[in-house]
Amino acid sequence: MDNLQSDIPVNDTHEKTEISAPLRSRREFLYAATSTSGAVILSAEFRPEAARASTDKVAELVLPPATKAVTPFEVHVPEAALDDLKRRLANTRWPNKEPVLSPTRSDLGASTRSTPIPSKIGTRLPLMTIAARASHLTCFDKAKEITSSSSLSTYVAEFRQDDVRFPSVSGNERRDIAEVRFAGVSGRFDWDAEAMSQTGRIGSQAIRAWATGVVVGETLGSSTVQPRITLQVDAASGDKSAADNQLNTFNPLFPSGYYFTNAGYTTYANLVHLKLGVTMTALANLKLTTGVGVEWRETVADAIYALPDVPVPDTAGHGSHYVGTYGQFRADYNLTPHIALALEYVHFSVGATVVSVGGHDTNYLGAEVRYGW
Repeated sequence: MDNLQSDIPVNDTHEKTEISAPLRSRREFLYAATSTSGAVILSAEFRPEAARASTDKVAELVLPPATKAVTPFEVHVPEAALDDLKRRLANTRWPNKEPVLSPTRSDLGASTRSTPIPSKIGTRLPLMTIAARASHLTCFDKAKEITSSSSLSTYVAEFRQDDVRFPSVSGNERRDIAEVRFAGVSGRFDWDAEAMSQTGRIGSQAIRAWATGVVVGETLGSSTVQPRITLQVDAASGDKSAADNQLNTFNPLFPSGYYFTNAGYTTYANLVHLKLGVTMTALANLKLTTGVGVEWRETVADAIYALPDVPVPDTAGHGSHYVGTYGQFRADYNLTPHIALALEYVHFSVGATVVSVGGHDTNYLGAEVRYGW
């Protein structure tokens, strides 16, 4: 210990940093490091006052006193750029929401490209079991401003109803139902296609029925009006023969007039339906819809059916396939985020078969006020 102290002067930092003799042990190294640190501290403490003053002066120049003043600034955006941004947002085509698998049916008339479209040919039943469902795919291409979204789903259900009467048979109705649906949007086009089969028994007869529906739409242009043209094709089976011990009439389960129009003159049974429609956004909260539809019977052997599923008397086995033609105009207006108004007018021109049993042309005018939260 004494030898190490004599080799390393305490007050000379230059000599401490240039030790000629190597340290022979950990103890010697720790002692040398401690002595070096102490020498540096003493050297800094006893430096000349002029040097300390110079250091303080530099610190004052580098670190100015703090201030609470905030320098204001302004951003100027050209009005043309804001108008262009508003136009781009208005023309942006967002992907459809994923269709909701719900046991209850919402109104078909409320469907839009950005709203899940409810089933047209059958209500989701409380006893329904979901058998299978494909994955939902959504993709964006910002460079081309194209969106794509589609959904494929399958449903199975059981329907029970007692004391049912059809033109050719009556009894307790038991139907096993299977449906497949494919809906989506790609670019300017959107679609909703579904098909349903019904099997089972009613009384002593077997049930073999089917239905299908397809709606294809195209949105034209990029203006704020955004006209959308739609083509709708529907078909539902009717009873082929009253003597074959089999019922082929499709049961729409819980039918709604929104299948075709809110007037609801006919229903989804023994039917072939073709409709051409145009929808446009006149104002930010106003949507206008107009369309022309033509209806036929799927088979003349079965009756013409009115809502909910009532056969028109004396039409089974009589007349022609043609049922009638209708024109529709509808306006939907969102008054507030919770209140929606609607006005609809429909003129239905009936065919000769309906006229022969006492039917006639008719007009429908309806007004709606809906409140939601």
